Amino acid sequence: MSKKNIHIYESNKMTIGLIDNFPIALRGMSVLLGVHFPGVRLTTAIRVSEFGQLSHTFHADLIILGVNDNRLFEYVSCIKECRKAFPFVPLIVCCEKYILGMSSTYFQEGVRGHLLKQCGEEEILECIRAVLQGKLFLSAALHQLSLQGHEGLKPLRLEVFANSGLNRREQEVASYLIQGEKTSTIAILLHKSRRTVTAIKRDILRKLNIVNVVELLRIFNNPSQIR
Repeated sequence: MSKKNIHIYESNKMTIGLIDNFPIALRGMSVLLGVHFPGVRLTTAIRVSEFGQLSHTFHADLIILGVNDNRLFEYVSCIKECRKAFPFVPLIVCCEKYILGMSSTYFQEGVRGHLLKQCGEEEILECIRAVLQGKLFLSAALHQLSLQGHEGLKPLRLEVFANSGLNRREQEVASYLIQGEKTSTIAILLHKSRRTVTAIKRDILRKLNIVNVVELLRIFNNPSQIR
């Protein structure tokens, strides 16, 4: 068996398996765990199939699976493959994008924790600790999106900002802001980082010469106020 994509960091403490086909994400999670769980033993791989080859010799306390496809069936396929190889190991899934209905599907497949890659460090650690204690964990942003199911979101009214000087992405963010969506939720909906959405929001306020979302809503209700 080729082990060129599998790396094992020895220790005598907890063992965690990491799977992610994005090397940077894999490295970032490895560093985070190494800092907050001193002595942790990490086994990493870029594909579930490679990781599954260790199923007879690898004994983990936890597996964290990073999935990057934008199709739910691909996500579920990876989860099923991982659960088949390691049926008794708690599994956390960390997704790049949000898909409606994904969380309930994952928990039905035996996933114990569900995060988005946009989640902050503290929430990732909170999830890991909760799952290691035998609890289920759903990130706050995913919980909010699951509850609303996007049904509460009105169609984007981009035409209101057509002559505002805002580009397409800024118009999209502005449309979500006036619906009361939080920066973290907008980041998930647009598949951007919270930092990026915050920067876009700042540019929107600057271009429209306003100071807050209340004024933005006023412009939405009366486009003639655009300066």
